[in-house]
Amino acid sequence: MNLQYINDSQGNPTGVFIPIEEWRALEKKYHFKDNEEFELSDQQKNILDERLKSDKKDFIPARKALDKIRQKHEL
Repeated sequence: MNLQYINDSQGNPTGVFIPIEEWRALEKKYHFKDNEEFELSDQQKNILDERLKSDKKDFIPARKALDKIRQKHEL
């Protein structure tokens, strides 16, 4: 996927640009449309909350974190 990250004036990521062709492939794969709202499952929310609570000193790359969370939650 060819993503472009959008940063604020301090260099902090604030958004992501997804090329339209890739967005349309995601729409088709996950069955959602532009401006359609969707809800995360409780399990997804818990995973995100856990990741957001981690200290910056404990930062690990996202893929490694995802692997650890999947193991912990037996996903």
